[in-house]
Amino acid sequence: MIQKGLRNNPPSVYDIGEKVLIRYPAAKKIGSKRSILTARILKRNLKTCKYKVQFTFPAGSSKILTKWISVNDMTSTTLDKEKRKRKLACQSSKKMHKKKYLIPFSNHREKFTDMQSEMNFLISYDPPKDGNCQFSALCHELVNIGVFRSAETLRKEIVSFLESHPNSPDGTPLELFAGTPWSQYLR
Repeated sequence: MIQKGLRNNPPSVYDIGEKVLIRYPAAKKIGSKRSILTARILKRNLKTCKYKVQFTFPAGSSKILTKWISVNDMTSTTLDKEKRKRKLACQSSKKMHKKKYLIPFSNHREKFTDMQSEMNFLISYDPPKDGNCQFSALCHELVNIGVFRSAETLRKEIVSFLESHPNSPDGTPLELFAGTPWSQYLR
């Protein structure tokens, strides 16, 4: 369960020599308050999420202590630094997942061909790559039901229909689904 929590919300990673703030018990009594101290990282163990830090305790004295502290009891010296570290930790966790599970393909055609053979798909038509490929594919399928149009004609008919009917039957503006201004989308 702990591992799953660390995977979903990985702890920040601090560098050796970096200054951090730590929570350190003020006394050995149970329930006593903790002191916030400035410390310097000497060593780290990323598997256990513990850092060996050096600090003075009590604050302002000359007594220097060296202890292993959990990452849960430490933070960066500023909020901005800590946010950047947490974001970086999440990104590196995603990169590790991608590195572990990604199956690289040299190009999209190879990936599609591989998926096609696994799922027994048959490519019956490969439309020309001239900007009208969607309409060419529609024309190819419309022939099966007896509708004969060229890709250019079909495109003009669909655009004129969309210009005259900018809303769906329930009144929702179709521009919401286009992602661009409606006039630009219909060019």
